[in-house]
This record gives sequence, structure tokens and C-alpha cells, in this order.
Amino acid sequence: MVRFQENLPAWLLEISELLLRTCDEVYLVGGAIRNLLLGIEIDDYDFVVRKNAIGIARLVADHLGGDFYILDHTRKTARAIIPTGSILVKLDFALFNGEDIMQDLIARDFTINAMALRFPIENQLIDPTGGAGDLKAKLLKPCSESAFIDDPVRTIRFVRFLQELKLETEAAVEKRLKEAVPLLEKVSKERQRDALLDVINVSNLREAFNYMLAIGLIAQLFPAAENLQDVELSLPHTYHAWDHTMQVMHYCQQLMALLGIAPPLVTFHPRVIDAFNRLDRYQEHLQNYFQKTISSGRTKYQLLVISAFFHDLAKGVVEYELKGDRKKFPGHARRGAKIIRDWAEVNHFSNKECAYLYNIVRMHMKVSRQEMIDNATKNENVFLFFKRAGEAGVMTALLHLADVLTTYEDALTDDRWDEALTAVDNIFSAYFFNYDQIVNPVLLVNGHDLIQKFNLQPGRQIGDLLAALQAEQAAGHIHNYQQALAFLSMRIANANEKKAGK
Repeated sequence: MVRFQENLPAWLLEISELLLRTCDEVYLVGGAIRNLLLGIEIDDYDFVVRKNAIGIARLVADHLGGDFYILDHTRKTARAIIPTGSILVKLDFALFNGEDIMQDLIARDFTINAMALRFPIENQLIDPTGGAGDLKAKLLKPCSESAFIDDPVRTIRFVRFLQELKLETEAAVEKRLKEAVPLLEKVSKERQRDALLDVINVSNLREAFNYMLAIGLIAQLFPAAENLQDVELSLPHTYHAWDHTMQVMHYCQQLMALLGIAPPLVTFHPRVIDAFNRLDRYQEHLQNYFQKTISSGRTKYQLLVISAFFHDLAKGVVEYELKGDRKKFPGHARRGAKIIRDWAEVNHFSNKECAYLYNIVRMHMKVSRQEMIDNATKNENVFLFFKRAGEAGVMTALLHLADVLTTYEDALTDDRWDEALTAVDNIFSAYFFNYDQIVNPVLLVNGHDLIQKFNLQPGRQIGDLLAALQAEQAAGHIHNYQQALAFLSMRIANANEKKAGK
């Protein structure tokens, strides 16, 4: 028997009196109970209470020195985020869904999430649907036959738990699951998005996405993505388009797992380990980069995986051309970038996230070109790369490594891999160690100087001149104010001569 009280943190037991005094009845429910039974660390606690759900979240946050948020005014749900050691712990509070705890639990999604402990915590598990037994049998079952129809987002959550906890299911459950998938169109895009992002955090991405394809979720969540199954790719590609996409996601996950960003994995491709070792000096910088979020609640790792999923999606949309024995998909990166941006906007990602996703897909083929590798041209071209990719250039470089490895697999030569790693090394070196010199040089001359010294009018010409100057500074051709003025003077003179000659 699990002795629940002994396995809960002291700070949680210490607030029992505050919880009961404020809410009358208090139950710890859902995933925390499941993880207690599995012996998994808990960083997310869900409570259902008789009254004052919002009030108790605020009190707990104040008492434990955390932050407080209202999640839903209508449903009266709220969250306290508490610092405990090196991690932040979420405590969510909601009122009963029904008259009492039994009605609340029976109305939940899956039996393994429909268990509760009453405060003050004892060792009496409340388990009306047999969740503990299903968990022991490694079986994932809905709490009722109508569970998926009652809330179609559960079809996505089902995939997450199936993969995350390595569970099995029954044929009858899978039949009801498939029948409910089309009902997702009636659910808010935000809820679909958040459930999908949880799936991205599982340890076996390929298996999760292939399962979503089999039950119809890919067609529902990513219109046109299922077309990739029918797209054959020519050499040097080793997979057709769908499997290529799955493998690129998998290698992105391997790279992130080595950095401690993605869930831990058991095996890694030797080339991935080689990349990790050869780019070792950026490890801490990459960890810091990925730990900084773009929008609250979503990670750069999740955006990287989404970009990997979309990077070749347009190959299922655009017409291919044959050049000799090779298929070419002209403009697929540009078209794919528009597709992912439109998808992200529909799914209510932030403007900044939409820009990241667009830039990664748009630029994923631009990384290991010769001009990014040659010492004479690399700085200027890395500068131009970041001008277009922005802060997402770091993620674009990692996606490119995964794409190169997937394209060639065992046929990948050391020379081709060296090219990709050298280009990524140049990109990382510029971004992490030489940002002010290469990625975004501080201009030696400003727009006011141009107006005063060359009698120019405010307008596009000034912007073009400053952009050209910044590129020259990044390339290392201009180092001081006098050189900058001489360069600008020559540019202006050439432009005037060209204009006069028309």
C-alpha cells in the first residue's frame, strides 16, 4: 500500500488547515494521485473544493510566496505557482463538477485520473472507476462511454497518456475515440493547441504522431499534412515525405534530450552525439536560450518540434518538377512558411511565436550553403541569415542538422556532415559570442549623420544605406567612423550616377 501522507511534500501538508478553513471540503485529485501511485515526481497539483476556489488559490500563493492567476472567471478556477527548490510547482483549484467528489470523479476523462485523496490526507484512496487497478494493469480507459463525446479534446489527451505512461487500450475504446475525433471542430482552438503541445512533450514523438495519423487526429489538427504519406522523395532522401518528417522530429528531440531540454531518451544516433560533442562549447548557452520562453506556458522546444513537422509539409501541396532523376519542390520552404504561420494564427499562438515558426520553416534550407562556411564570406552571410531568421536562427540551425541527417542517413558522408556542423558552428559563434559584431553590429553612423553630412531627406534611402553599412561592418570590412563615411559617400555617389544615367 502506498502511504500517501509520507510521500507528499511537507509544505503541502502544512497548509491543510488553511485549505479546510477556507473551502470546507478539499480533495487532491487527478494526475498527482496517479504519479504518487507510480512513484513519479509531481510538479502539478489539482484540487477540487466545496467553495472559495479562487480565494484559496490567492491565499496559498501569498502563504507560500508564489504567484496567483485566475484561470477561468466563469468556472471559478485559479492557479497558484509556488517556488520549491529549483522548480516551480502549479496548484490548480476548482469547484466540484457535480454535487460531490464522486460525481466529480466519474465525470473526468480517464480512470487513471479519476482518483482522489481527502484533506487532511490519510491513506484512504477514493477510486470510483477502478483507476488504480487500470494503472497497475497499464490500461488506459475513459471513465464513461460518452467521455470522448462529452469533451473531444480528450482524444488528444488520450494520445499523450498512452505514450507518456506506456499504456495499452482496448479495441472498443479506440473505436469510440475515432468516432469522436471529428467533433474537435466544435472545440476552441486554444484547448486543442494546449493538448497538442502536451503530446509534444512525450518521449516517443514518432510513435505519438503515427498513432495520431492512424486515428484521424493529424487530418483534424493539421489540414493537408496527411498528404505527405503519398509524396515520394528522390535521392539523396532515404524516406518518403511523412517518414522523413517523423525522423526529423525524432532527431530534433535527440539533440534537445542531450541538452536536457526534451524528455530523456535511451538511444541516440552516433551523428547526433557527434554534433553534441563538437558543439559542446555552446551547451550552456543553448540551455539558457531554450529555457527562456517566448509566450507563457509554451516552450521553444515545442516550437522547434512544430517547425520540424511543418518544414516539408508544402511538398504535399506544391507541384514537383523533375530535374534529371531528382524531384524538386520549388518554393516549398516559402509556401510551408506561409502555411505554418496561417496555422499558428488560427491556433492563437502569439505574434512572436508565429514569426518564429514562419522564419524557421522559411530559412531551414539556408544554413549549410558554401557562403555560410567560407571564412571570407561567412560573417556577412551569417549576418544576413539572422536578418531574415531573427532570434529563431538558433532553432533553424538545429532543425537543419536534423534535416541533413534524415535526408542522407547511412549515406551521409563525413564531408557533408562537416559542412552542416561548420555552418551551425559559425551561426552559434556569431549569436552567442559575437552578437554585437556579427548578428547586430552597432552602427558607426546613424540616420541623423546621413541627413547632416550628405544632405539627404528622411526616407527609404537612409534605411537602405544603413543596412548596407551594417552588413559591411558584420563582414569586417569597416571598423571606424571615417571608413563608414567613405563607404556611404561612395554608395551615394554610385546611386546618383546611376540615377543620372537613366
